[in-house]
Amino acid sequence: MNAFIAWTPLHIMNILNTVLNYYANEKNDIYIYDEFENAKELYIKIKETQLFNKVFLVEHQTIKNSKFKIVPLLVGTNPFKLKTIIYDRMFIEGDNYFAKVLYSLSKKSNNNLILNYIEDGIGAYVGSKILDRDSRNNKLISKFNKNSMYRYEIDELYLYEPSLVQQRDNKVYKTLPKLNEENEAYKFIEKIFNIAGKGKPTKLPVKYIFLDQPFQQDGSQIDEVEIFQLVKNAIKQNEELVVKLHPRSDAKKYGNAHFLDTNVPWEIYCLTENVEKTRVISMASTASFTPSLMFGKSTSIIYLAKIIKEYYLKKGFNSENQIWLENTIDLAEEFKKNVSDNIHIPASQEELEVIIDAL
Repeated sequence: MNAFIAWTPLHIMNILNTVLNYYANEKNDIYIYDEFENAKELYIKIKETQLFNKVFLVEHQTIKNSKFKIVPLLVGTNPFKLKTIIYDRMFIEGDNYFAKVLYSLSKKSNNNLILNYIEDGIGAYVGSKILDRDSRNNKLISKFNKNSMYRYEIDELYLYEPSLVQQRDNKVYKTLPKLNEENEAYKFIEKIFNIAGKGKPTKLPVKYIFLDQPFQQDGSQIDEVEIFQLVKNAIKQNEELVVKLHPRSDAKKYGNAHFLDTNVPWEIYCLTENVEKTRVISMASTASFTPSLMFGKSTSIIYLAKIIKEYYLKKGFNSENQIWLENTIDLAEEFKKNVSDNIHIPASQEELEVIIDAL
């Protein structure tokens, strides 16, 4: 018996891909942690597919007072009133409160529980920690709770391009197949996301899409509005440039910019739209790789990480940010070498303008 945990629409897509291509003949439960928009609608649609043994919708505000959230992690209690189910494997996409609770309870029931990871962005590729074992709280949890996931290692990683992983270890890497019409998961993803929630996205003739990242909101030295202005200066016809706003961002920061007129997640947009004719401009996000990595679509990518590195080094970039950016640049160059040469990595404003003029 396997347990899968999702707390974003992307997680649901990748779980469906994993289940149908690796575990279709086993019993699988899915827990949908409802901290994202349309979680309930997607929960209903997933239940209707009957792909899973059981589908659970988990209320993320079960514990109202955030001060008490650490207690179940320390002592291994059950704040969500979950029924005891013995699982052989658990699949996560990173550090998540509910995942930590469920793992602790499941480990108590089965000491041989295997912990696996399913791709969720750039982390696994650039050597970022999937589980933050070094934070003060997590060290405390690990010390007091013998069933905490921080005491155990991830066994298998399910990724779209394992060849791009820069810092390999002894773990098992498995390849997720592209989500195209030949993949059985494709029809289920189309059904769930095109009917649930906001419905099908509107077709738009978009030439340039700038992928927003909330750097300032997250306390980074990088100012995404400054970078956006560099892009605007390089593109002569600004009406051809639209912003795909990050879910946590405020549109006001970009002033009178044009925005991508769709309510669906970026991955669903890439799945249903003709993005092969779009130039995707990314500061340092693997979301720009989504069309190629997940769907096998050839999309022009302009990756700005080198420009950002040079621009902010002059302003006294701290070493942690510098290392992270260097890792994302290495990843982009590996992507260019092994996946698609349709990616451009300018190192200056001048190079960016030359690339824009040539595309």
